[in-house]
Amino acid sequence: MPSSPAVSRWLVAALMVATFVNFLGALALGPFLPQVAADLDTTVALVGQVPALVTLLAALLGLVIGPLADHYGYSRTLMLGVLAATASTLAIGLAPSYAFLLAVTVIGAIGRAAVQPTAQATIAAHFTDEAARRHTMSRVQMGNSGAAIIGIPLLTWIAAVGSWRWAYLTLVVLGVFALAVLWRTLPRDDSSRDGRFRVGSVLASYLPLLRHTPTLSVIAATLIGSIGAWVVWSYLAAFLTEVHGFTVGEVGWVYLFGGSGVMVGTMLSATRIGAAPRRLMMTCRTASALLLACAMIPPLSGVAVVAVVSLAMVLHGMYGVPSLMVLNAESPAGRATTMTLNSSAIYLGTALGGVVGGLTLTLGGYVALGFVAPIFPLIGSAIIWLSRPRPTAELAAAG
Repeated sequence: MPSSPAVSRWLVAALMVATFVNFLGALALGPFLPQVAADLDTTVALVGQVPALVTLLAALLGLVIGPLADHYGYSRTLMLGVLAATASTLAIGLAPSYAFLLAVTVIGAIGRAAVQPTAQATIAAHFTDEAARRHTMSRVQMGNSGAAIIGIPLLTWIAAVGSWRWAYLTLVVLGVFALAVLWRTLPRDDSSRDGRFRVGSVLASYLPLLRHTPTLSVIAATLIGSIGAWVVWSYLAAFLTEVHGFTVGEVGWVYLFGGSGVMVGTMLSATRIGAAPRRLMMTCRTASALLLACAMIPPLSGVAVVAVVSLAMVLHGMYGVPSLMVLNAESPAGRATTMTLNSSAIYLGTALGGVVGGLTLTLGGYVALGFVAPIFPLIGSAIIWLSRPRPTAELAAAG
């Protein structure tokens, strides 16, 4: 492992670029759905299923990729993940048909499942000091929010002067750049991890974690809380368009503000505020849920809705780093196994949030989303509270 501060800075920068490129690839199709559908002679609804399919595949693949990363090494897995994401981006940019586009989602799902958790595991392995780890973890997490703040506007500008295919080819260039930086910066994997990896080892990798209630409870709380956030976020653009008359361009600004809010929250969680991670996790999730309800239920103006949602995203962004710190400190399983299971929980929560939100919207309209969304984060906060580590009877008696 590199120990030089300069090398550490380059490592953090490389991981930020990797997560930025990977998450931007996951977001990129959304703004171009009409253009892609017209170009491939299909419907917007069908093209819109591609990101959902990638998310579900990533949730499943992550269960296997985590143990593989712990066995063969984080650097190798991270490089393969960025390579898969870049190859998928190139294939999408050159896609001649919808069937081809659907087929290459498997490649993209590999990158989506591998890059973020192995980047987190690399940070956990490289930085042993808690404060440094918390600060660095937040920097890497900012690669995700940066994709929404910087990446999407960049790609939409390129598409405006060229086409959506040119935007994807630009993303390929960024992916190649990320691979080059990672190649020069990532620490070498321990060669002792080489050797045959048996399929049965996948299940064995998760057994210590499944038996550890505090860790499993945090992951379950993350999944359930993600459902609540995406109940609203999945249909926020439609709500602003249909109810408040926002244009597509104005909705894009909302995503910019939301991504900025997540980035601010991530930065705040890296300060002393994050020193009590479980308390921060419960507080920010509960407050964020109530703000999302306030955005949907009362008859606010469109500007007020955007302001409330942006504040909710600040609180939403304060959850990620504390949860990762808890998992790294307490999980009895391998780092990559733990991180990929956590990422799979987020992906599954995202998909389920869209499903629950769609059913709620159909049955009760947009106001019903505001009543349903807070239920899940509140349940998640209760799980974190009930599963918190408690002093043993002997320590309590001694105190």
